[in-house]
Amino acid sequence: MTLIKYSIFLIVSILFTVGCSKPDSFDRSPDVEFNILRELEDHWQRGPRHFSLDDSKSRECISAENDVHPSFYSCHPDYIKCFYKNRKIKRKGRVYQIKIEQNDQGKASDGVSFSLQDEDLGPLVQGKLRNTCDQIVLPKGNYAYWNKPKDNNPIYFELHDLSFAIDKFLVSNDDVLKFSNTNKVKLKYFDKIAKEKGYAHAVWLTKDERVQYCDSQKKQLLNSFAFDAMATYRSPMKTKDSPVYYFSYPWKGKAEKGLVRRFDHSFLETLSCQQFYTKDCQDGFKYHLKERPSAVGVYEILGGSIEYFRNPFEPQKNVFLSSRYLTRQSPYHQLGMRSSWDGEGFLFKNLSPSLNEEIGTSDQLLNIGFRCFNYVL
Repeated sequence: MTLIKYSIFLIVSILFTVGCSKPDSFDRSPDVEFNILRELEDHWQRGPRHFSLDDSKSRECISAENDVHPSFYSCHPDYIKCFYKNRKIKRKGRVYQIKIEQNDQGKASDGVSFSLQDEDLGPLVQGKLRNTCDQIVLPKGNYAYWNKPKDNNPIYFELHDLSFAIDKFLVSNDDVLKFSNTNKVKLKYFDKIAKEKGYAHAVWLTKDERVQYCDSQKKQLLNSFAFDAMATYRSPMKTKDSPVYYFSYPWKGKAEKGLVRRFDHSFLETLSCQQFYTKDCQDGFKYHLKERPSAVGVYEILGGSIEYFRNPFEPQKNVFLSSRYLTRQSPYHQLGMRSSWDGEGFLFKNLSPSLNEEIGTSDQLLNIGFRCFNYVL
């Protein structure tokens, strides 16, 4: 919700108060109310980063473990409801509270409803905080689907009347459990999901369950065209035969003497494990990191979990293999390098190619995450 909308709510409330002729001792303070609502919106969008993590209430409402970035709690209904539960806000001699109501759809929900209340006057302002944290809308223009790395004959497509709104992060277990419980959907591996960390990537889902989850959020399972669009840096450099000049890896290049330098494979060696988590990394993996997004602002593409998507052009090529299971020297970190997941299990033998040469065994468990997207005007 924008601050303009908050202002409208406050004006309505002020007129109502005047009409009721409240005693002077119960005079409203519109400026105070506006500032509280502005802080609420900021806290909703920024999560626990808005307050010091030394705040006992913040610590109470987030995971005690350090393998998730605080940004996971931005626009998170459970977090914001927990934080403001029984919290008294004292301003200019008055005591306020914020009541949060959620629709129980999880982090990927539309948002939450709120009510600002005065201990003496009762409800003052009601409104809704919308989830503006979790998707990015791609700029309209030319894009390409890459059949292979450094493809000289890709499939070009244009986002003109419509564009893609894409999840910035992979879907979490929290979201999947809320979806299952709210919609009474029996997931095949529900017991395994319930034992996982809520903020970890949702990997114990069948192909159909992933589609069903995205449908429940009024979205679609990401497709390969949207994946390449979100992961490709579209340079201003182009020719009449090639409307998109791209890089092999999903990060923006740097201008050098009027030209754009292409990132080559050696560039990956300069990245930290927080930016690019691979088999070579010794430190623990951290979820929801906002390090090194793609050029359009999407995260968790390189390293970490394998990503599954629908491929309408080449249906069997449905996963991007860049992950924690590969070394940095692997060619599978390049855009256009796809593999096939049969959906029958979660072992490397369920991939084709199976990567046995790189992994060493076909019976190792693997994490295959996913994200959703939708079309917007």
